[in-house]
Amino acid sequence: MAWSVTYFVLGKWSCGESSLVTANIGRWKNLVGDQAWEIITTCITPSSPNRSIITTMQEILKPWPNTVTTSYGKLVRAFNFCYKGHEVLLFGIYPQLERQLLAFYKRYLHSGSTIVLPMLTPLKLPILLKMLLVPSSSLSDQLNCHVTGLYAIVTGLYPAYHGIIANWFTDPNCGETFTTRSHEPHWWLGEALWQTVIKNGLNVATYFWPGSEVKKGSWNCPPKFCPPYNASVPFEERVDTVLGYFDLPSNEIPSFINVYFDDPDSQGHRVGPDDPQITEAVANIDRIIGKLISRLEKRGVFDDATIIMVGDHGMVGTCDGKSLYPEDLAPWVQIPESWVQSYYPLLAIRPPAGVSPAEVVKNMIEGLNSSTVRNGKNLKMFLKGDFPARLHYSASYRISPIIGLLDEGFMVEQRNLNQRTCAGAHGYHNAYFSMRTIFIGHGPQFARGRKVPTFENVQIYNMVTSILNIRGASNNGTASFANFVLLPNR
Repeated sequence: MAWSVTYFVLGKWSCGESSLVTANIGRWKNLVGDQAWEIITTCITPSSPNRSIITTMQEILKPWPNTVTTSYGKLVRAFNFCYKGHEVLLFGIYPQLERQLLAFYKRYLHSGSTIVLPMLTPLKLPILLKMLLVPSSSLSDQLNCHVTGLYAIVTGLYPAYHGIIANWFTDPNCGETFTTRSHEPHWWLGEALWQTVIKNGLNVATYFWPGSEVKKGSWNCPPKFCPPYNASVPFEERVDTVLGYFDLPSNEIPSFINVYFDDPDSQGHRVGPDDPQITEAVANIDRIIGKLISRLEKRGVFDDATIIMVGDHGMVGTCDGKSLYPEDLAPWVQIPESWVQSYYPLLAIRPPAGVSPAEVVKNMIEGLNSSTVRNGKNLKMFLKGDFPARLHYSASYRISPIIGLLDEGFMVEQRNLNQRTCAGAHGYHNAYFSMRTIFIGHGPQFARGRKVPTFENVQIYNMVTSILNIRGASNNGTASFANFVLLPNR
């Protein structure tokens, strides 16, 4: 029989900032002329029993040629280096991205605890584990929103099309306000994977995924397979519940299960991506996923299960000196607090009737470019219709008519209270490497050594429907993407 697609979001994994990577790891040299590509060439050591995630990647990627062409159109090469006695391979990575991945590896995945992925290696399973740096689903995590990105993953739709443009917003037509506790179907557009799977006659279980409590179409969120969100439920209990589904009679086992873990995102917002608490949170997630995998293996179903572990965005530190204040624009334009729908990482402004959005934007740009507004150069203002098309954030009437795009790590606050703190945020332009995350896949349809370019999270919906061999709803993903990533159904 076909076993479940078990689908997890590992909180929000963050790549971190390149400045934290030490320069003494190895010898750097240019790879191609004066291009900005670089390579580390250092010693290769025998693999230790406690092998790293990237050691596992090395074995998987042995079929790869030394030189490949990436989606950036540049020629790059895989390379090895040794770190704390572990053989490590990075491949096809632009230097800035490479340094961030190295920082992520050093701070989070090599923290003294055995990571779950090395645990897979001794099992000698014929699997593919791909660590891809996947951009947030365009602006799916904008406005510091968890819900927008997570719902984009399960619908394959950008926020402008699935309707959840932020964690909090007001519908300008009806005046109602959406919050993360709003479960009325009219807010949640598109068709989520749990609806699609049920509609195709298969069983579903979903655990705390945003939108799953919305009763819509053929989905009625049965309590046994769709518990109401409760952040206090321990991660161990969530995994135990999922494991229990595999002990049900065969005709009741869900064909699709998805589970949401809040960490390490919750810590990242409080203390930033570089605090030791993040390492501890990742180690805890590792332990939880390790428990899941070992129990599936004991049940004899792990080889046949498809497991996707994915984060929906990265994280960047927001520290002193990176704030902008609308009050500083007072000589050019007044921005009352009542106009502001959100402050950062996307500034959203909805002026009242009778106030021209175009005039507001014009005056704001003049002030920001005046060199007298602190950090003014780090905020770019747009009318919604002029917002960059590649970010797919203008097609909804729910989106404010004025949008401000902040540079990485900058914030807008209504007024300067002289409070200086360091924390973490996400939702900035997905071109920033700190906003990217990981995708790890295991299962019969993940081809060993398959080269996959960076992709948007909206592609995952079609990937899952293809694995389950069911018909999906229309979405913003590319229909052929699953054919490129996956092997044919057996």
